[in-house]
Amino acid sequence: MIQLIQLPALIKSRAKTHEWHLRKVLRKIFKTCIESQRIRTISALVVIAVAVLAITIPFFNQAFSIDGPLELDYAQRQVDSPLAQDLPNYEYWGVTYDSYFNTQPRFLASYLSLIIRISGAPSEVPIHLSLIIFPLIGGFGMYYLGRRFRVSGLAAALLFLVSPMLMVNAHGEMVDVPGTCLWAAA
Repeated sequence: MIQLIQLPALIKSRAKTHEWHLRKVLRKIFKTCIESQRIRTISALVVIAVAVLAITIPFFNQAFSIDGPLELDYAQRQVDSPLAQDLPNYEYWGVTYDSYFNTQPRFLASYLSLIIRISGAPSEVPIHLSLIIFPLIGGFGMYYLGRRFRVSGLAAALLFLVSPMLMVNAHGEMVDVPGTCLWAAA
């Protein structure tokens, strides 16, 4: 009889011991999974960064695009007066405007004005090199967006980076690629 009375306590103590061992094993497995996930994420982000550099570096010394001078004129105007929203007495495609207003968002002109202020003049190499940040932001954003929807984040990011829209315009000083990349990262 004494053994039957002690049996529930014995079962309870062994269950606690097994539960403790199970928790310890599960913690170890969880920690290993988190570490391997972290390594996979870092590896994927490095692959994305290398892909961005491979796509953009060959074009860093290319001439400005057809709409580039307009955006650079706005950036140059913002270097002189940061709150200016127009270009006074501006000639665009052979037509002179008393005050020319741009309808595009101002963030790119503000960013380019900072680069012009740092580099000293609006030249191709610093401007194109400074625009590498936007494909990087877009690639990283697409990686996390792909992971969020349970597809391969790396595949989503690489497909985004090799799309014709991004490959052709990644070094351009227009608002198309920076806007798209910032939307993907949002």
